[in-house]
Amino acid sequence: MIFYFLNRLKNFIRFLTTPFQWVLFKGTAAGAQTQIMLAVDPALENVTGKYFRDCEQATPLFMPRDKSIGNWLWQKSEQLTGLAAISSEDV
Repeated sequence: MIFYFLNRLKNFIRFLTTPFQWVLFKGTAAGAQTQIMLAVDPALENVTGKYFRDCEQATPLFMPRDKSIGNWLWQKSEQLTGLAAISSEDV
């Protein structure tokens, strides 16, 4: 009974949101434009450490600018990938 209700709810939400998806979300090609520009534009060859959105340099949201969150993410990434033991001298 509960699965029937959840399935009906999912279909109802999909029915309500489908007409607005073209406004709320980018397609695959549009979403990839910034990454493609960064990969092939010779003028950006030496640009590093910058944030880009919609093919323009932008200021990131508050979270990427928070050093404590950045340090936590770096440590967690090292832990999960097993790369914490590798130093720059080993490379």
